[in-house]
Amino acid sequence: MRIRILWTLMDMFIELQNQPTTRRTYAMCGKSFIKWCEENVCEDQRAVVIGDLTKRNVMAFRDSELSRVSASTVCLELAMLKSFAKWYSRETGKAVDLSGIKAPSPRKTPMAGISDPVHQYLREFIRYKHTNFKNARLAVLLMFYKELGLRCSEALNITFGQYDLSHGIVRNIRVKGGKYLDKPLARTHVWVLENYLYQRLVLLEEFGDVDPKNKKLPLVVSTHF
Repeated sequence: MRIRILWTLMDMFIELQNQPTTRRTYAMCGKSFIKWCEENVCEDQRAVVIGDLTKRNVMAFRDSELSRVSASTVCLELAMLKSFAKWYSRETGKAVDLSGIKAPSPRKTPMAGISDPVHQYLREFIRYKHTNFKNARLAVLLMFYKELGLRCSEALNITFGQYDLSHGIVRNIRVKGGKYLDKPLARTHVWVLENYLYQRLVLLEEFGDVDPKNKKLPLVVSTHF
């Protein structure tokens, strides 16, 4: 096998996967690594090649991704790259060693002692897709509490400009001690937030006196309109 272009090799590996879902997931993971290499490794717009798949580059990619996507997504990306490296080594006899690269630990659920009733409410909310505005607001506050460990006052200080639903992250959250943190959301909880924001924007537009595009507007209102 004399092919050196990394994406061509990855595409061959992806096509060997039996499940369509696996092929789509692996393609997404592979493209993320290719894009990172293009931006951080390659010079003079050269193609990303198999020689760029090194332990050093994969570890740097992992650290970069943790600031952009959730830990679970990074674990998936690492698993794909390791699986591809094993396949390439087996097919060509040329070792690509990615052993010893640690996957990020999943974040722990804060305040686990009372997480069960909160989890039950969120699960039922998502299952029945509630559209009542008050229920949607309560679900968001509970989600911030359970998933992000935020107090009510901290959640109410979050503005429209801080959410990034394309990456499932709420950014620059002010927490105890005056620190600012970025907090990732699980995919189901992104839906909870999207559902609430849709209803919130509908209400804002009905009132006509608030610009829903105002990034300084509170994300969660403390009382009903």
